[in-house]
Amino acid sequence: MRDRLLGAAADLAWRRSGLVLAVALVLAGLGIALAATRLRLNANTDDLISPDRPYMQNYRRFIEECGDLEFIYLVVEHHDDPAAAKACIDDLAASLAARPELELPVVHARIEPDEQLALATHAMSDEEFTDLSLPAEAYGALWNGGGTGGLIQEARQGINRLLATGAFVSEARAKEIGAGALFLCQLLAAAGGDEAAGKALGGLGTRPEPEYLVSSTGKLYFLKILPVKDYGTLAVIERPLAVIREVMADVRGRHPAVEIGLTGKPVLQADEMATTDRDMTRSTSVAIALVALLFMLVLGGVRRPLLAVATLLVGIAWTFGLTTVAIGQLNLLSVVFTLVLVGIGIDFGVHVVMRYREARRSAAPREALRTAVLTAGRGNVTGALTSSIAFLMAILTGFRGLEELGFIAGAGLLLCLVAMTIVLPALLAMTERRQSGLEPGRPIAEEGRGPGGRLAPLAALVLTLALAPFAGRVAFDENILDLQAKGLDSVEWEHRIIEDSGAETWFGVVARDDLEAVAETVERARREPAIASVRSALDLVRPDSPERRAARARLDSVFDVSLTEIPVAWAPIDLDGLGRSLMALARRAREEAPDEAREMAGLARALVDLAARLEGEDRVAVGERLETRIAEVAAALSRMFEGMFLPLREVLPAAIRDLFASPTGRLLVTMHPRGNVWDDATMTSFVAAMRRVDPQVTGVPITHHESIRDMRGGFGRAALLALAAVVLLVALDFRRPLPALLALVPLFAGGIWLVGLMGLTGLHFNLANFFAVPILIGIGVDNGIHLVHRWRESRDEEGPLRLGATKRGVLLTSLTTAIGFGCLAFASHRGLQSLGFVMALGSLAILAASLLVLPALLARLRPR
Repeated sequence: MRDRLLGAAADLAWRRSGLVLAVALVLAGLGIALAATRLRLNANTDDLISPDRPYMQNYRRFIEECGDLEFIYLVVEHHDDPAAAKACIDDLAASLAARPELELPVVHARIEPDEQLALATHAMSDEEFTDLSLPAEAYGALWNGGGTGGLIQEARQGINRLLATGAFVSEARAKEIGAGALFLCQLLAAAGGDEAAGKALGGLGTRPEPEYLVSSTGKLYFLKILPVKDYGTLAVIERPLAVIREVMADVRGRHPAVEIGLTGKPVLQADEMATTDRDMTRSTSVAIALVALLFMLVLGGVRRPLLAVATLLVGIAWTFGLTTVAIGQLNLLSVVFTLVLVGIGIDFGVHVVMRYREARRSAAPREALRTAVLTAGRGNVTGALTSSIAFLMAILTGFRGLEELGFIAGAGLLLCLVAMTIVLPALLAMTERRQSGLEPGRPIAEEGRGPGGRLAPLAALVLTLALAPFAGRVAFDENILDLQAKGLDSVEWEHRIIEDSGAETWFGVVARDDLEAVAETVERARREPAIASVRSALDLVRPDSPERRAARARLDSVFDVSLTEIPVAWAPIDLDGLGRSLMALARRAREEAPDEAREMAGLARALVDLAARLEGEDRVAVGERLETRIAEVAAALSRMFEGMFLPLREVLPAAIRDLFASPTGRLLVTMHPRGNVWDDATMTSFVAAMRRVDPQVTGVPITHHESIRDMRGGFGRAALLALAAVVLLVALDFRRPLPALLALVPLFAGGIWLVGLMGLTGLHFNLANFFAVPILIGIGVDNGIHLVHRWRESRDEEGPLRLGATKRGVLLTSLTTAIGFGCLAFASHRGLQSLGFVMALGSLAILAASLLVLPALLARLRPR
C-alpha cells in the first residue's frame, strides 16, 4: 500500500505539477496569513507548566490574590560607606521617577518617616503602648488650636488638680493626670532646647529617619521595581529594562564610591533571552552559509538544493497554519520548532534529490522521478513517522511547554514529509521536464570491501566497550543559572547577593488569617535548618492583647477633642508659673517617689530657665522655635494615632506591604533559603523544609523546583516511550527481526558513543541540551532505515553491495545537522553551547555508525 501511494504521488506530481504547486502555495499562504493575524506568542514561563498540576493551581491562586511579586532589584554595594549607598539609592529613585515613559507601577527604595509613624503604635510593646496612652487627655491640647498657651494652661491645670485633689482621686486617675501634665512639660522644655527633657520624651513625636531596604549584612542596598511585563514578545521587559540601564549608567557616574548592579528573575530571563536570540541569529547565519555550501558541493549544483529549501519553507508555512488552528500560540519552548523542521525536515528532501540524481544516470526525468519518490519515500515515510513519534511522545510528559512543542514539531515533520513527497517532485517535474539524455556520474563504490570494511564492526565493539563505563558519569544538571553566559552582569549580581546574605530575593510563602496563626507558622519554620530566615508582619507589629485594647480605647478619646481656632494668649510668666507649680509637685512627691521627684524638679528648673530666656533679647527666635517644634510633634503624633486605627495591610510600609499581607487582608509568612538556591540539592532541601511547615506553601521556588522535576521526568518518559515507539515502527516497516535490528544499529551505537563521550568530557544533560535527544533519535533511525531499505533493494542487483546515493544522502543529512547545531558550540550562552556540543557529537557519532559500521554489516549479511 505504501508503494502504491508513493507511486500515485509521483504520477500526480508529474502530470499535475502546476495544480500541486498552486494548491501547496495557497495552503502555505493561508497558513502564513493565519499565523500573522491570529497566532500569538506567550512568553510567560508560568504558562509552560500544565495548569492542572496541583502546585501550579496553588501558585495561580496566590498570584490572583496577591499579584505579581517578581521584582527587578537594583543593587547598590558600598565599601564601608552606608551614607554613599543611601545617596545613590535616593538618586536612582529620583532619576527613575523623572522618566515617565517607564510607566513603572511600583518603585520602592525605602520606608518613609510617615510610614514609620503610622506603624509605630502597632510596633510598640504592650508596656510602651500603655505608657503612650496614659497622657491621652494631654494630646488633645496639641491640636485643639490653643497653641503654646493652651499647652501651658493644660499642663498647669493638671498639676494644680494633683496638688489640690491628689489624695481624693484614684491612683489610676492620678497617674493619667500626672502623665499628661508631665508630657506637656517635657514637650515645652524639649522644644526650648533642654536635652534632658528631650531624652525623657525619647522618640515620641519626633520624625524618624528613612529606613532603606538593606541585606542582612548591611552591605547591599536594594531598590525594588515591578515593571510592566509584555508576554506577547520574547523580550518581556525589553523597553523598561533598557531605560533602567540608561538611568543606572547616568547615576553610576555621580556615585563613584559605590557599585550598582541589576538582577532579579525578570532581568535574568530577559538577559538570557537577549543572549540566546543574539547567539541563535549569529549561529543560524553561519550555519545557513555552511550548509548551503555543503549542499551545493555534494549535489553539484544550485537549482535542486534551492528546490528542496523552497519545499521546506512550504512545509514550515503549513505548520504555522496548523499551529494557529490547533493551539493558537507559541511558547518559549515551542517557538524553536522551526529548528526541528530545518534540522530533520530538509533530510526528506535531500534523500529525494539524491535518489533522483542517481536515477537520472540511467533513466529519463519521469522514470527517475518515480524511482526517487518510491525508493527514497520508503525510508522517508518510516523515518518521518519515527522522528515525529519521538516528538509526539512529549504530549505524554504532563509538561505543557513540552506538550505543545512535541505536537507542533511532530505534526510539522509529517507535513514536511507530505511536502517532500508531492511538492518537491512537482518542482522537479516543472524544472526538469524538458531535460533529455542521461546525467553523467561517478561509479558507485562497493561496500564492505577491503580490511576497513571487515574491521569496522570489531572496532565499533571495542569503542563501545571502552566508552560504556563513562556513560554512568552523565547526570542531569538542573542549575539554570549555570546555563547563562559568563560575565553577564545580572548573573554576577545574583551570585553577589547569594554570597552576601543568601538568596534573599527567593522565598516561599504561606497565607494565614490572623497573627496567632502567623506566630505558629513562624515558630515551625524557624526549626527548619534549610530555612535561613522567616519574615512576617510579626517583624513589624505586635499581636493584640487586653492591654493594647485598653490603650486604644484610652487614646480613642483624642479624636473627640473639640477644636478651636483661637490660640490661648500666653506670656513668659505663665511658663515660669508652670515651672514653679511643677516644683511644688516635686517637693510633695519627694518622700514617696524620690526618683520621679528629682526628674520633675529638673524639668521645673528647665521651664523656669526657658521663661527667663523668653524675657531676654532672643525672645522672638526662641518663641518661633518653640511654636515650630510643638507643631512638628503635634503632626507626628497625629500620624501615629491615625495609623493606630488603620487596617493592618494599610499600615504596613509600601516597600514591604505585599510580602506581609495580601490585598484581601490575609497575612503572609515568607521563608528564605539557606545557601545557593540555584543548586539542586539546596533547592530540594529548602522545598522539603517549607512543605513540612505547610504542605500548601507556594512561591517561585516551588514552581521552579517542581517544573524542573516535571521537565526532567517528562524528558525521561518521552525518551523511553519514543524509543519503544521507534522500535515498534521499525519492526512494522521491515516485518523481519534482522532488518529491523540492523536499522537500529546507528541509533544505539551512536547513542552509546555519545553518552560515553559526554561522560569522558564532563558534559551533562541540562534543560537546554535535552532538546537534542528527540532530534538525534530521529537522525539515528532515519539513517538506518534509509540504508537498510537500500540494502533490501540490492536483492534485485547483481554483484557487490552498492549503497550509492543513499549513503551520500545519509552523509549530507548528518553533516548538515552537525554543522547547523554545531555552530551553537561557539555561543556565549552556556546552555546553547552544550546543545551545540551534544548535537555535534551525537550527529558525528551516529554518522560514524551509519557509514562505517552498518554498511560493513550489511555487506556481510546481504539478503539472498
